[in-house]
Amino acid sequence: MKLSHDHESLFQKLRSMPHYTLTGQKTEEIQKVLLKKVEQSKSKLQLYDHLKWIVIGAAVFFFGFLFYKNYESLLPVQQSALPSPYITTGATAKSVSLDNMPDSIKATFEKVLTAFPELRLPYTIESDYDRPTNHQVYVMTLKKAGDDVAAITVDEKTGQLISFNRYGLENDAQTPLSIEQAKEKAADWLTYIDKQLVQDYIASTVTPSATIRGEEGKEKPTGVQLESIVEFQPRSMPDSHDSFSYFVTLDAQGELMSIRYRRGTSEENKEVEQMLQAVWEEAIAAFQLTNVDWVKIDYFEMEELLHHPPISLGNPIEAAYLQEIAKTELLKYRIKGDTMPLLLVHPTEKQAYMLWKRENGVYAALELHQEKEKWVGQLIEKIPSK
Repeated sequence: MKLSHDHESLFQKLRSMPHYTLTGQKTEEIQKVLLKKVEQSKSKLQLYDHLKWIVIGAAVFFFGFLFYKNYESLLPVQQSALPSPYITTGATAKSVSLDNMPDSIKATFEKVLTAFPELRLPYTIESDYDRPTNHQVYVMTLKKAGDDVAAITVDEKTGQLISFNRYGLENDAQTPLSIEQAKEKAADWLTYIDKQLVQDYIASTVTPSATIRGEEGKEKPTGVQLESIVEFQPRSMPDSHDSFSYFVTLDAQGELMSIRYRRGTSEENKEVEQMLQAVWEEAIAAFQLTNVDWVKIDYFEMEELLHHPPISLGNPIEAAYLQEIAKTELLKYRIKGDTMPLLLVHPTEKQAYMLWKRENGVYAALELHQEKEKWVGQLIEKIPSK
């Protein structure tokens, strides 16, 4: 299966993410399910040895999807950091012709192409299944010189726009959009494509995001593209737990990168965040770190650090460097049942901490500081006083 640039980046990001849970029960359940599936696959391989490579390939794909869906349910935070519909263009997809589509489908494709006339390029269209929305969709992939430059996904039944992705856009502007600027520009883009969208949906939250670029063999990132993700919730929202929103991603200059339709931000996530806040305050007190006005960033909002780096870091690239080292070092010490960590960054000095609480009640801290312009870390643990 060939993934687009955006989907490949998301896939690699998901693969490298630690497994953050409030308890170890769910992780243990997933491990049992995967183990059972592995045993089943082994039995099938013994019976169908001549098909072993096909079975292995299918099993890898299935386990990857199974892990992703279960992993997604473990995250006790809003998913807007990871808001990408995953479109399968493999065995389930089939090529279709634009001429044979209903007028409502053609109209949606035409609206996007009219808004972006430079995308009137050679294309392919496939009918496929979109897992985030559970809808059957048409996926139009537009190509230039053999490379994918954009993709438009439309619901097969209703003609609703499900996603629009533009690939290869790069912008190194170091000043992010303000919240109001992001909302205004995102609304302008939706209006430009389809006025009905802004009549049915209203801008609610803005989440900082970023794409970090690097070179092989270099520990420090070489570039950072700042992005803002604006959620547009339905103006009429009977049940927030079941509602879907549009998520519009912009670069630092307000250029449209993507539009995605998926499940909206849940109030349950906000309740979990409040519980985590209490745990983090306990950890800060346990390690006696209350005497500094730390910059506080939770793990799944670390792009906020890139958008607004403190004086101690200076710019988004230095902030990205600390972020990448913190994540890498953290993987060495995380165990099942750990809570999500909190990042503390000193406002004026090259010092930072990652704090969390283990399932057995022990507080853990990854202390980070610079030595010869390189970030290094060490683990500290503290048993709570009774």
